[in-house]
Amino acid sequence: MLTDIDYRTAQEVLLQQVIPLAAQDIPLTKAFGRITCRDLKVPFPIPSGLYSATDGFALNTADLDSAGPLRVVNLKYTDIADYQLQKGETVPVNTGFPVPRNTGAVIPHERVNYQGDYLLTRNSLKPGGNIKQAGEDFQVGELLAVSSSRLTAGLISAAAACGLTSISVYRKPRVGILNLSPYHSSKRTDKSTGLLPDSNGPLLASLVTRDGGEIRWVADQGDKNLAEISIDIDMLLTTGGTYAARNSEAQLLLEELGATLLFWGTRIQPGGHNGSGVFGSRLAICLSGNPAACAVGYELLAAPVMRRFQGRNPNLPHIPATCVNDISITKRTSPRFLRGRATCGGDGWEVEVLAGQKASMIRSLLDYNALIEIPPGTSQIPAGTTIDIMVVGQVYYPE
Repeated sequence: MLTDIDYRTAQEVLLQQVIPLAAQDIPLTKAFGRITCRDLKVPFPIPSGLYSATDGFALNTADLDSAGPLRVVNLKYTDIADYQLQKGETVPVNTGFPVPRNTGAVIPHERVNYQGDYLLTRNSLKPGGNIKQAGEDFQVGELLAVSSSRLTAGLISAAAACGLTSISVYRKPRVGILNLSPYHSSKRTDKSTGLLPDSNGPLLASLVTRDGGEIRWVADQGDKNLAEISIDIDMLLTTGGTYAARNSEAQLLLEELGATLLFWGTRIQPGGHNGSGVFGSRLAICLSGNPAACAVGYELLAAPVMRRFQGRNPNLPHIPATCVNDISITKRTSPRFLRGRATCGGDGWEVEVLAGQKASMIRSLLDYNALIEIPPGTSQIPAGTTIDIMVVGQVYYPE
């Protein structure tokens, strides 16, 4: 077992234990935010032929400069594409519908007048006007998304246009969360119990959900027996009970589970009292009980695992951002991770160091979406300095 290691080594040790989860097919209507496990290519040109770009009337090429009258030929939708449009004729078409053969342009319905069964046009049209060309949107074989892409609304729309009704994605990581603090509970917490409310369980459940995971259960110590802990999860997250020279609550739990310990303790502030082990095919990550420390530990250790489970790059990019307020902290021998609120505007990225940076405080977690790594030995960073940040949550934009 490794002890007191730097967080990058801890990440490498954890990721060595993880392989992407199995694929599953899900309905396209439920695929938003999921991660593709195969490349998505266009199987045929989109549009596949000539289609109208507006509600109106198809005109023969010879009639583009004619004011009419043009005889209106009403056709079934299924017959339009094969119809040979003759000079002096017009066919009603709708947006996204095929146009007849010999169509030179489509005139919008608001630019015509009726005269019995005939049509009068108000001005001339340019060839190809209001007609979608075959393959104008996507060419056959074009790559829409590579494997491990997050499915956006636009990608889902394109997949539907390709004729898909379902799509292959990575299965969601199944996570169990266990609070090991003897002083906190997710249940009754009044004066008669002497227990404090557990805020870390809901915190971790929210972060796992943010990262595409599925919460199987959130429990307190004593609510789960060893057999239940091992059922139907890919990863166990514990919070609290990690600080002891040896035989901490977390270590004792892993020992009872028959786990092999991977490491204990990482050189980060806050959240350095953490550890990890493997039991069977499952990974356990034990995080500090202090709220901010728990969050930092999750972002640095558990979040990369969540991404690897879903075939994604586990490493978040470091982005240069201008710090908008002064940073003044006590020098440390380990890197310190401050919680910040990053915004992206016309002048690039900016980050605000949030109030309440103590490990025991929740305040800095209210709006954080970035971690700011402060190198060891640093105590002062003036406002206006460019620093590196890791964006870990929703991106904010200036209002």
